Amino acid sequence: MNSLAGEIDDVVILIPPGAWEMNGTVSISHSNVTILGAGPSRTRFFRKHEESTPFFRISKAHNVRFSGLFLAGNADPHSVSKEYGLYFKTVKDFRVDHCMFAHSGFGGVETVGETSGVVDHCVFYQVYKPSIANLGYGVVVFGTNTIQHVPYGSPRATFIEDSSFSGCRHAIASNGGARYVFRHNRVDLNIVAHAIDAHGHEFGSAVGTEWVEIYENEIANPGYLTYAMRIRGGGGLIWKNTVHGYATAIRLTESTDQSTGTVYIWGNTITGKLIDASPDTTPLPPANGIPSYKTSAPSNYVAYPYPHPLVTDLQARAGPDQVVMLQPGASEASVFLDGSASTQSKGSIVAYRWFKGKSLLSHCPRDVVKLPRGQHLILLEVQRSDGLVEHDLTVVRVVAYGPHRSSTTWNALWFLPTMTTGRISYTLSPSASTMDAYVGLTGRQTVASHQDNAIIIRTNPTGHFDARNGASYDAINSIPYHANTKYHVVVDVDLGTQRYSASVNGKVLATKYAFRKPVTSISQLTTWHATGILTTTSLTVSGKLAKPDPACHKTPAQDAGMADLGRADSGQRDLGRADSEDGDSQRRDSGGAHTGRKDISTTRTDESAPPPEHVHGGCECRSSGNSGDTGDAGAIVGIMLLLFFFRARRKIDETVPREPSAEPSPSAARPPATAPASHP
Repeated sequence: MNSLAGEIDDVVILIPPGAWEMNGTVSISHSNVTILGAGPSRTRFFRKHEESTPFFRISKAHNVRFSGLFLAGNADPHSVSKEYGLYFKTVKDFRVDHCMFAHSGFGGVETVGETSGVVDHCVFYQVYKPSIANLGYGVVVFGTNTIQHVPYGSPRATFIEDSSFSGCRHAIASNGGARYVFRHNRVDLNIVAHAIDAHGHEFGSAVGTEWVEIYENEIANPGYLTYAMRIRGGGGLIWKNTVHGYATAIRLTESTDQSTGTVYIWGNTITGKLIDASPDTTPLPPANGIPSYKTSAPSNYVAYPYPHPLVTDLQARAGPDQVVMLQPGASEASVFLDGSASTQSKGSIVAYRWFKGKSLLSHCPRDVVKLPRGQHLILLEVQRSDGLVEHDLTVVRVVAYGPHRSSTTWNALWFLPTMTTGRISYTLSPSASTMDAYVGLTGRQTVASHQDNAIIIRTNPTGHFDARNGASYDAINSIPYHANTKYHVVVDVDLGTQRYSASVNGKVLATKYAFRKPVTSISQLTTWHATGILTTTSLTVSGKLAKPDPACHKTPAQDAGMADLGRADSGQRDLGRADSEDGDSQRRDSGGAHTGRKDISTTRTDESAPPPEHVHGGCECRSSGNSGDTGDAGAIVGIMLLLFFFRARRKIDETVPREPSAEPSPSAARPPATAPASHP
């Protein structure tokens, strides 16, 4: 079995933008490991073949985290493979956050045994496979196959919160002594069966579910209309949910020798039949017993803290990815790093550290660093006053000097920001005498629409230049353009007044025109076209440019508590050892062994992978240059280790949990906006 195990220090493994097909399973049996992708729309593992195994299997460990990944099973409509994205067995304090799961015929996340942790800010969609006509869970929870009499409100459970589920058979299911807390989620378009499930003593389990807590969720827009929740065994608390579109919100059944209940039901809001007081809450009694329920809370019940303590307030924000062009004759580009948007509500942020591989680039919130040509994974580590740390990843691609051509989406180059006043100049060449294209200038955010640009210089369809002035286009002078002719554009910006002036070949085009979008800096140039191609060269920026923080030293000494980031672990790591204990004959992993390497960094030059909505079989989701359909799990381990094996400093303290990634919630991660045929 391909594995990541052995005596290694705490690690953060960075996986850059890209897409890789995975054969087999990567197994992890070591604690204090974080696998951090560049976001679920950019870092993706997929399958386009039949294979009923996990993508990642984690066992006998603690403090293991997956963040910013997309795991897609075989999307072929005829697929019968029963994949699951992440499989946790006997793992304490796991966290899965800001990830996406799709087409995983068995389930997105599975937890087994004495496992506890949280799945938060994740998206599960199109998990159910019609050809299987069963399974298709977002999250599935199996316990230890014993009833342990753990009280409600305990942390000894699988928590699912702040996530969305669409196109699943059940958003969550359980058996075998399981305990789960399902809260603050959105569920819609459940398929074939009810959205929320808890099994009794069924399907080969020694016992059924021990208990479930289901509260403050929104369950609506069903594909299956009969009932939203079904409890078949064990106890439960179901409260303050909003349920719309179902004939019955809750169905309690007892078809095995395990009792169902007492289930406590209160404070829910539904359309149609009432849920708190109506006898319709319980359908006709099954043959083996009558479920018991109450329409009030149990005495002395205290819900476990929300958000889960592993999901706290510290957020590292490394800023958007950047593409930076070398200047003529230069071997390195100046790149502005800004982590000042990192936040916390408790304590204070006392340290910022920027790493490239094992190298400490800077210890300041903002700094200017030099990077050579290629793709660079830059890790930001922020530390709170109590010693807690959090990480975020930004990708900087430094490209060779040369022409920059427009595209039908937004094609951006980044430069050192102008912070108060400054001048940006470039040479522009249109490919036709009448076309619709522009060069935009804006601040430090990803450009996904025309409205994201602060300044726009346009070659309009009438064959003249114009410029954006607030809500419309205007021009001081009529300046025509011609195909394959070079024009020198100068733009003077004033961030204080949010206005700019521009000239073309020395002739005034705009004077104190208003920004289209308010920004605090001008830091990138975007070229776009609907018709024709616009080429820019000779970009120069001058004026009041961003500088490192005053306290930032170019060669900071590592503080006394910093781990030794400059040396590889001298101990041998047993990367071939697999966990021989599975405990479930229906979910065996494939065998094999793999020996990986660590402490090696590499770069990639391909574009970010397309968003997950474009994945319908695998091959079209690979970026140019990706390993794609020839990869296997051993290769994936190699990629992970080769790309970035970072020995992070972390305070390991059971009472001080780790924080969420700064990557936006995947519920907000959608395909890049596509430009309309003509520019508004």
